[in-house]
This record gives sequence, C-alpha cells and structure tokens, in this order.
Amino acid sequence: MTALYAISNVREEAWALRFNVSDTLRNTLQTHFSRPIRYESLLAQLPPEQQGGFTALWQDTERFKDLSLQAADSYGQLRASEDTVKVAGDKSSAAIKKIIAIVKERNDELANGSATLSLLIGGLAILFGVLVAWYIIRQITRPVFHNLELAERIAAVI
Repeated sequence: MTALYAISNVREEAWALRFNVSDTLRNTLQTHFSRPIRYESLLAQLPPEQQGGFTALWQDTERFKDLSLQAADSYGQLRASEDTVKVAGDKSSAAIKKIIAIVKERNDELANGSATLSLLIGGLAILFGVLVAWYIIRQITRPVFHNLELAERIAAVI
C-alpha cells in the first residue's frame, strides 16, 4: 500500500507540473522521486505474483515523470520563443509606424508641391487668357474705331 501511495504522489505531482509549470513543483517532483523509498525497496515488499505488475507501473510512472519534466521544459522554451516573437513584433510594428510616417510626410510634400504647381499653372493660364482676350478685343475695336473716325470725317464734310 505504501508503494502505491508513493507512486500516486509522484504521478499527482507530475500531473500538476504539466498544468502549472514552476521550479517549486519541478523540485518537489525530483525530490519525491529520489527519496529513499526506491523501486527495489518497494518491490521487496510485494509478493512475487504482484511484482510484474508493480514493475510495469513503476516504469510507467518513471516515463510519466520524464514526460512531465519534458513538457515543463518545452513549455519554458515555448514561453521564451513567445517572448522573442513579441519583441520582434513590437520592433516590426515600430518600424512600420516609422515607414508610414515617412510615406505620409512624403505624400504631404508631394501634395504641397502639386498645389503650388497647380496655382502657378492656373495663374499663367489666367494671364494668358487675359492677354488673348486683350488681343481679340483690340482686333475688334481697332477697325470699329477706324470706321468711326471715317464716319466722323464724312459727317464733317457733309
């Protein structure tokens, strides 16, 4: 009965370690597994017909303990990897924010340049339009004034 109780304690601690990874649980499991109540002393307490089952149970318990320790180690590695990924993600987010700021600044510069160019071209177009309008008006009014002058001369002679 003591053997089963010892094995049960080791299995419970190994099971707890899988769900709550901590150095305390790891050390407790290692301590309980290496206590003076070793496999041989437990085996000697059992009748020969139960020793085969106990040996299989002990081997399963050792394997369960080893797998629980491996799971705890893997969990620790996973946490470390997760932290590395988080740091890398934060760095890439910061880099993306810088790139977006640079692109926005460049777009603002281009927009300001485009507005200035549009105003300059618009001003030149208006000036050109005024000059063309003045030329056309001169082309129309010059002959009218010339004809008016002729009409006044004729009226003065008559």
